[in-house]
Amino acid sequence: MNGNFFEEHDFSLWIFAVGITVIMLMMIGAGIAAAIFVFSLEYLFGDFTPEKLWGILIPIEVILSLSITFTNIIITRGYPKAAKANKAIIYIILACFLFGLLFFDHELRWLYLSFIALPATAFWLINTTKYKAYLAYFEALHKDPEAFRLQMEKRVS
Repeated sequence: MNGNFFEEHDFSLWIFAVGITVIMLMMIGAGIAAAIFVFSLEYLFGDFTPEKLWGILIPIEVILSLSITFTNIIITRGYPKAAKANKAIIYIILACFLFGLLFFDHELRWLYLSFIALPATAFWLINTTKYKAYLAYFEALHKDPEAFRLQMEKRVS
């Protein structure tokens, strides 16, 4: 960030709504994509036992959830370059959906695959100016907290 956050960005609650929406869409999309990925593996390699199914699904879910969580914690700690990791995670989620599109065979296949709209919407929101303002807010807040709070106080009053 080169200058004053309030001069460069439109400060509103919408920037936080977009940031939280991106996180939620990524988490829900990752959960669904992991399940479709594992069910596609099950279709390719035969029926899994419940232990094997959960043994594959739970680690994938945990890895995706923790990567999304840690990336967004890093963003809220003032490192906006971590948003590139969010994009990479979205690409991984989309790849899981693509794998499911190729190999997932179920009578409700298209209903399940319609959830691809979640990571696609998250990717679209990441490229908006509101999300960039969300990143800049946390960067400015952690770069110089006292000056930021003074500017915030001037803006509010």
